[in-house]
Amino acid sequence: MIAVVTSELYRFATIRSVWVSVIVVMVAAYAVSFFGAPFWGLVVGMGTFAITANVVGSQFSHRTVVLTYLARPNRLVVLAGQIVASALVGAFIALASAIGVRNEPDLIVDGLVAVPLIAIFAAALATVVRRPLWLILGFVGWLIIGEGVIGQLDYPLPLTTFLRAITGDSEQLGWFCAWTAGALAVAVLLSRRDVTD
Repeated sequence: MIAVVTSELYRFATIRSVWVSVIVVMVAAYAVSFFGAPFWGLVVGMGTFAITANVVGSQFSHRTVVLTYLARPNRLVVLAGQIVASALVGAFIALASAIGVRNEPDLIVDGLVAVPLIAIFAAALATVVRRPLWLILGFVGWLIIGEGVIGQLDYPLPLTTFLRAITGDSEQLGWFCAWTAGALAVAVLLSRRDVTD
């Protein structure tokens, strides 16, 4: 398991576009943090989702996951490694981008809980969807149309609960944990699929 996590962290660390994306997210999060905590949370959460979805999903779309599965035939161990590595990267992004909200230590703690969760959520969905561009575009469309326009950010839907959890709402954090657990359950159920699907 440690070897899988190390391998996944190495993948995050050696892809140049990941580092560029992390820097862009951190700078953008710092810039919008002056408008308030919810803006910081939105940028950090959405950026972390996109980075994680891209790294995990690209393994399937480029078929490099085949080599991973040859080295580690137990797909659940590979999925667990991807989840742990994604959570660690999410925690790093939250902590590194928190300079703009350093005067609100409670918010930083909430971010260190919620942002790794959205990274896990993204990794699980990337394992299911397997196409990072489709997942990211669907995610943005769902946020704007499904939860924003139709739901008015009033219902306990995945992104609404994340946005409220990152500002300290423990009930919404519970809902977001449930959404993340559901995504993980679907990823586990579909982990045996052929990699060419």
